[in-house]
Amino acid sequence: MTRAAFSLQFHDDQFVTDHRHHASFLKNYPTCGFWAAKGYPFHLESQPIQVKGILYCGDKSTVYLAECEGGMELALKFASEDDVLREAAAYDALEPIQGTVIPRLYGMLYARRPDKRRVFCLVMERFGNRVTSSFRDLPRPELAKVLNKLAEAHRGGLYHLDFAERNVVEKDGDYRLIDLRHAKPHSGCGWTYDFEKNIEDCTVDDADPSIQCHGLKAQADELEFWDYGYVHLCKFYSVPKSDKLPPQKVVDQLHTCLGISMTNYLSDHRRELAIKYFEEIKRRMDAGQTVEELVRLCDVITYDVHLQWHKEKNIPFHPSAVWDLSERRGSSHTSF
Repeated sequence: MTRAAFSLQFHDDQFVTDHRHHASFLKNYPTCGFWAAKGYPFHLESQPIQVKGILYCGDKSTVYLAECEGGMELALKFASEDDVLREAAAYDALEPIQGTVIPRLYGMLYARRPDKRRVFCLVMERFGNRVTSSFRDLPRPELAKVLNKLAEAHRGGLYHLDFAERNVVEKDGDYRLIDLRHAKPHSGCGWTYDFEKNIEDCTVDDADPSIQCHGLKAQADELEFWDYGYVHLCKFYSVPKSDKLPPQKVVDQLHTCLGISMTNYLSDHRRELAIKYFEEIKRRMDAGQTVEELVRLCDVITYDVHLQWHKEKNIPFHPSAVWDLSERRGSSHTSF
């Protein structure tokens, strides 16, 4: 395939960034000539490309939103020569899963700076937007989709070493993994477990032949796809699930401080307080209060639970200044 010449027109009046973006260093910016890297196939015809925005800008890379003549959107990733070549090699090795698990790679371009140094960029399919919420905050069916994409990547030979929200993009309920600079080959993956088909599972047997990939199993465990019959309170205390406690999704929205009095709390004391706090949350939910209401009342509930626990233990309650709600709660809630 012959080397293609491209003209990139950067509409920098539309760029929003706090950084000096990578293309701004190019010769003849904002209208720059680019060439396909010699010996590297390029899968688009030579044409002018309009660069209309910045999808990501950091110290090591800039990703631009661009558009071809026919209206197809592209993602142009500028980075160091080593990073671009490394990522291009990963895409080449993973060609069978391009367009389904990772974006399509159309090729690699380069241009020159005024000092004649070359600047490289990857030209990729633009697919959706980065996931903005934590994986743990995704609805369970969506988390199952993301983990299934990760499983497909493993089976396709990709071990993503930087699997994180910033490296997953979503469009119309479908997902792709991006940023393959930190990836390594992964052969012979034996994972066949389908997260979407087993969405109701709360546990899994380590001996199950369908989950024989240590890395993928560890990732799913970290994201708490299976709870193994436990709920995790305030990030530190795992207790058996109970109809007296709210589900994990609610727990994760209502973390609070444990040990608000000037008291030498033992670990067991904090565990008791965590259980009492979330039992009170569940009692209020059963009485009809919404999670949004409980978030607003979180401090008051925390205070009341501590006050009651101290009374039951006959331990003086002297909340620290930031937690002393006695004046706004009335004289019945003074320290004792």
